[in-house]
Amino acid sequence: MAKITHCSRLFQGILFLSSLHFLLCGNFCSRQKIYQYGTKSCPGCSNTKLYSEIHCCDKWKGYTCDVPICDPPCYDGKTCYGPDSCRCSNQTVGGVCSSHGCFPPCQHGGECYGLNKCSCRPGYAGDFCDVNPSDIIFVVDESGSVGHDDFRVTMEYLANAVNRLPIRYDLLRIGLALFSGSTRKSFKLDDHFTKEHVTDAILNTYFGSGGTNIDGALGYTCEDMFQLTTGDRPYAQNILVLITDGQSSSANKPGLQKCKSKNVTIIGIGIGSSVDEQQLRSLVSKPEYYFDTTYDNLDTTLPKLIKTITDFCPPGCKNGGTCISREKCQCPDGYAGLLCETKVTCIPECQNNGTCHNTNQCRCLVGYKGDICDILEFCRPGCQNGGTCIAKGKCLCPEGYAGNHCQNRERSATEYDIITTVLNGYNKLVRPIDPVNNVTHSLIPKETLVFNPKTLVFKAMQCVSWNDPRLSWPRGQPRISLPSSVIWLPDIVMLGQEIDHDFEAKAIIMKNGDVTYCPQNEIKSTNCEEKSGSVWECNFKFLSWSYDKVMLDIHFPSVLTRPSIDMSIYYEHDEYEIVSQCAVRREMSYPCRVGTYPELTYTFVIRRRRSFCRNLNASPTCN
Repeated sequence: MAKITHCSRLFQGILFLSSLHFLLCGNFCSRQKIYQYGTKSCPGCSNTKLYSEIHCCDKWKGYTCDVPICDPPCYDGKTCYGPDSCRCSNQTVGGVCSSHGCFPPCQHGGECYGLNKCSCRPGYAGDFCDVNPSDIIFVVDESGSVGHDDFRVTMEYLANAVNRLPIRYDLLRIGLALFSGSTRKSFKLDDHFTKEHVTDAILNTYFGSGGTNIDGALGYTCEDMFQLTTGDRPYAQNILVLITDGQSSSANKPGLQKCKSKNVTIIGIGIGSSVDEQQLRSLVSKPEYYFDTTYDNLDTTLPKLIKTITDFCPPGCKNGGTCISREKCQCPDGYAGLLCETKVTCIPECQNNGTCHNTNQCRCLVGYKGDICDILEFCRPGCQNGGTCIAKGKCLCPEGYAGNHCQNRERSATEYDIITTVLNGYNKLVRPIDPVNNVTHSLIPKETLVFNPKTLVFKAMQCVSWNDPRLSWPRGQPRISLPSSVIWLPDIVMLGQEIDHDFEAKAIIMKNGDVTYCPQNEIKSTNCEEKSGSVWECNFKFLSWSYDKVMLDIHFPSVLTRPSIDMSIYYEHDEYEIVSQCAVRREMSYPCRVGTYPELTYTFVIRRRRSFCRNLNASPTCN
């Protein structure tokens, strides 16, 4: 066996890995060291060598010696791209590969340089370089035939329509020119870069008067406003939107020629019956770029114009296609072409309402299969949710699903058995025990609303818990949930406000019969009392009319500051803060009733923050 110890660029031969692998002819010298063994003919190769072993050259590894080796290994997030050659797969930050990525990835050759930040090549814009930047100048008729009132209507509708555009420095810029017998510049492409500024500038435009020189307006706009010095970008699409109600007094078209020489796209809107439609149609860049309307219908015409301007695929993708780039549509099955305008068919045709895809592949409806969807599956319309077809019309369903086609989701058998057991013979009108005890109440503050300096409203939710021995079970899962409408609920009311139980809310039941019910209805304390110029006291009072004093309590029977008040979801107000809170249980007697009844009072002291006032005295009334 002769050993070749170096890689000769002149060597060509046959590579025989084993009897079970294929033969390769070619130049293996750039990455492989070859051990020679025997000879055989190889048609097309310059030598007739048979090799049984392949060993990679220095700095290469892998089954076909295509994996480079870097020694020392790459660091700082770099990747080995060649022998001892490390580099980043994206941008570097201070010499270290950036760990940020862009999703979706940057389009049209853009480079990712931060988290979802793309640096776009000229001619593209947007967060992911998926938008063609545009410079749009609206050229609006202010001649005497328009009149002041209709001119104001035009400006208002134009401002509303422009407000729907993605105006941004790198995406879309707006300019405005006004014309009559002459043309004047209202604002340039680089004057405003936000929707607010552009719409304000449009609404503040004043009305002029005079004749109607459309071609002069075109020439002025294309020559003087589509300029680098006025904000025009060389890589942006230039669009001129002409809005007029009359005929041009000039028959020549030198202005139009200036626009054509600069590849400016012209879109025209003719308003009213005096418009020379034939003349305007001769000005627009495409027939579908002309719109005729009235001042009353301008609010519906302008949105159509906006779609025409911003659509990558004017006049739009057909037959349900989706525009994915300039004049390129992604077509649904059965259609092809730039705008999905061509219907395609498969030969032979797809059966059973299957759809043709790419002229040679059928996509079948559920329940059919085969090259042309002509084979009926056993389990039509097909097994769902991971089911397996085991016989005609019968699916084997995974756990948690049932039905002939596994279309129904089941509650777990354990929970089903528990609910069936605990509700068997249950009567929600009967108290769990008499007297009922261990009924506790807690309050969950949500937010403070300030309607004016003298009116505060405090919003909260409540939770009630108790024990119902009838809703207990000996074994199985530790908890279940039931609609509150099917179980007994404690009789608790808020003084001064009727509380409607939210029967859509679920109650959580533990296996020992402990029940927790938190209705989603918001409750409000609208009686917040102003104690001083900057301090308010808000109270919630809850009563239980039908139970004696042992039947309702907060978490502890004494004065509380924290345990029965849960502040976890409270939304802090910018100007007002809670400086103190407490919960108190009292035994109350009433002239019309025998015995005493529990009353729960929650008190919150709210104060304007230090940055808004100087009166810092505040203390709750918790006694």
